Order: sequence, then structure tokens, then C-alpha cells
Amino acid sequence: MAFFGALNNSENLGTWEFQHDTVSGSRWNPTITPYSPGGYDDIRVYVGDANLPHTNMIINSGFPVSASGDKTAKIWTTKLSDIESISIGNAYFNKYIINHVDFSEFTRCTSFNTGASVNNRIDQVTFPSHSLVTTLVSCFFNGRVTAMKPVDLSTLGNLGGNVKFEQCIKLSEVILPTTNPLAEINDFDFQVCTILSSSFDLSGLNFGDSRIYLQSCNIPSFIPPTGSNISTELDYINLSGNDISGTLDLSPLGNKFEGSFYTYTNSNLNQITNPTSPGAFTFYHAYSCDLTGNLDVSGLTGLGGDFRAYLNSNLTSITNPTSSQVFTKYYVRDCDLGYVDFKNITGSSIDIQIEDNNMTATEVNHILVDLDNLTWTSGSITIDGTNATPDATSGGYNGNAATASLVGKSWTVTTS
Repeated sequence: MAFFGALNNSENLGTWEFQHDTVSGSRWNPTITPYSPGGYDDIRVYVGDANLPHTNMIINSGFPVSASGDKTAKIWTTKLSDIESISIGNAYFNKYIINHVDFSEFTRCTSFNTGASVNNRIDQVTFPSHSLVTTLVSCFFNGRVTAMKPVDLSTLGNLGGNVKFEQCIKLSEVILPTTNPLAEINDFDFQVCTILSSSFDLSGLNFGDSRIYLQSCNIPSFIPPTGSNISTELDYINLSGNDISGTLDLSPLGNKFEGSFYTYTNSNLNQITNPTSPGAFTFYHAYSCDLTGNLDVSGLTGLGGDFRAYLNSNLTSITNPTSSQVFTKYYVRDCDLGYVDFKNITGSSIDIQIEDNNMTATEVNHILVDLDNLTWTSGSITIDGTNATPDATSGGYNGNAATASLVGKSWTVTTS
């Protein structure tokens, strides 16, 4: 007997319903996998205008739909609780999911996918309560709904794999589990959930080779996972375009902090507490915030690549690390910086933008002399604007001679 039983009629099977908006002539190809390998010949599917049994839900080419409009679809199986994964909705086939998607009866399901379409109108998603390790929880590109109820992921005791709620633009609250002892999260993606007001505390959750996407969400605070809960590396964190205020404490990440970090355009962010980490960086962007006083990145001994902390008018100093990782960009214009010590970092064809910092001639001279004494091959420095003009004597440094020497080494030097 096949896994779902040799039943001849859908009335004897467990029923699951959801609503969809489908274009006439389109096709729907759901993917449903049983918990244990078995037959698919006793699944019944009703798309709203036809009762279409199918022998293999994995390789089907899509169920036809004859009329446009909102419909109630049904899936029948012998036992809803024995479904391991379910994927509904497909923008390619013009199939858009609407209203409440209730997965609560799928108590052995570990992969949930509502499909990706800006035309989805999902106003609520309910997940089952279980402790199985999930591999996919996905409800993204949900564009036409007028409001979306809070998403409660705390019922999934081992949330793992990919967690994707990208561009759910009416989602205002997410409830996370506090732990996931048997699981590891890979992609954690809530980007462009533009009215999301939840504080994200990831401190008790396990992550693997991971990325965190939380840009343009309006979140007020963020607590990262602890380094001991990250099995390999957390090489991408994007917190840009939010409402994070005060101090962003990244120290719990420890030596797992590396790769690409973005926290630009958080207008109330005053401080960033960085951990001590040797990991190599490609991007570190903390511009257009309200960083105040000193930005200390001295513990990031693999810092390099593209570094940007410009447009922080209250930023008065930066403590650079000793790093052999090559910097290609160092943009810190439009702050209130004094002397910046570049001697312990590494640059090659570096582009330095440090204009409009109200620097004195002594500070400008000192920076130019330092750069001239380094062995970096070529580069560019813009140090004009509100900064003083270099001269031959201020502070005991000859800025004029350093400028001429740098130009002779194929540097581009722009001063006041």
C-alpha cells in the first residue's frame, strides 16, 4: 500500500485549505513530501475549479487553472501530520497566496514555503508547535496585504536552516524562540520589512555559516548571537536603514565577526562596541549615523577592504587596528576628526576621503607626512574642504614637501 493509503476518494482523506489568487490559464505546481518515502498517488489537489489527482507531486508540471480570481484550494492526504515539507505558490505560474496560511496541523513538517511574489496577500502565517529541526521557513515578497499579524516562530523549538520573510512590508512584529539547541540558522532574512518594530535578540540561537539580513526594517535594537553559538562563521550582517539608537554592542560575536558589516543610516546610533576578532573584512560601513566620540576598531585585526564612517558629524577620532588586510577605500569625510593614524594598516591603491573635518594645518601635515613615509604603492587622498591648507612648518611637519613627494609616487592629492 502506498504511503497515503489506497483510498479512492478525497472525502476519506485529511483536508488542508488555503486561499489563492490565480490568473486564468496559469498552472500551479506545489511540492509536498511525506515524512517517510512513499507513494504520492493518493494525494488529491483541488485548485478551485477542478479536482485533479496526480501520481507524483515532485515532478508534476503544474495543475491548470481555468478561471481567474480568488479561490479556495485544498490538499487532501491520509495524514496531514506526516507531511515533511510543503511549498505552495509560484509567481512564475501566476499563483498568489492570500489571507491566512495555517500550517499548524503539519506537526512533522520542517520546510514551509509560501512562494515568492510581490502579489501575495498573506495577512497571517501560523506554524505548528514542535521541536523538529526546520530547514526552511519562508514567506517573502508579500506586497499587497493591508496588514499582517505578528509571526510567531517561537513554536518551532529548533528553528534552523533558512528563515526568510523578506519584503513583508506590513509585518510589524516577530516572536522568536529563545533557543534552538539542535539546529543552526544559515540565512536569517527580514530585509525591507519596513514597519517591523521588533527588537531582535539572537543571543540564545545557534548559527552556522550564516548571514543576517535586517536592513530597512525600522528595528530599534539588535543583540547578536554569541560567538560560542556560531559553529563556523557569521560573515554578513546588514543592519542598515533601521532605528537602532544608543550603543550597538557587537562584542558577544567574539572572533566570529568578519566578512561584511553594514550599519549605515541609523540616525540615532551613537556608539559601536566591536569585539576582538582576527577575521578578514571586505566591507565595514557605519556612515550616516550619529557616531559620537571615538570609533574603536583596534580589535579587528583583519579589518580592510572598503571602510566607510563618513557623515558622522560628532565623530572625533578613529582608533585603527594593526592589520595586514589591504584597505582599498577609507571614507571618513564630513565628520569632526582630528589626526588619523594610518601607520599600522595596509593600503594598496587606496582611496582616502577625509575632507571636511575641520582639521588644523598640523593635523593635515601629520597625515600627509605619515602617508609619504609608508611604502604603499600609489593611492588617492582628498583632504580639502573645511580642513586647513597644508604648510611647511605646522606641528613640525612639512606638509608641502610630503604632498610633492606623494604626487611623485603616483598619488593623487587634493588639499585646501
